[in-house]
Amino acid sequence: MLASDPKAAFQHFVSADRYYAATPGTDLHRAYVATQLATHAVTQGDAVGALASIGPYIDRAARSKNAILLSALLLIRAEALDLTGRSAEARTVRLDSLG
Repeated sequence: MLASDPKAAFQHFVSADRYYAATPGTDLHRAYVATQLATHAVTQGDAVGALASIGPYIDRAARSKNAILLSALLLIRAEALDLTGRSAEARTVRLDSLG
């Protein structure tokens, strides 16, 4: 659906985020949805929105030792930082995401 109807896909991710927000024990599920919402924000040039979407989940992904999720969150963070002109910080985050 992301390729064929991106607007509808985005709305589904927003709905999923609302559902997970109201459901206890779904922090990691919500983090995966946040990657999609933040990616959308980056493509729209909304770096602040992207950083806000993923910010709460970076530590959670690290604590749960979910390397794939953490790496994705950090790479999105780096892209958003680049959009804000914080290229040096973005490079550091990219290096951190490799670990």
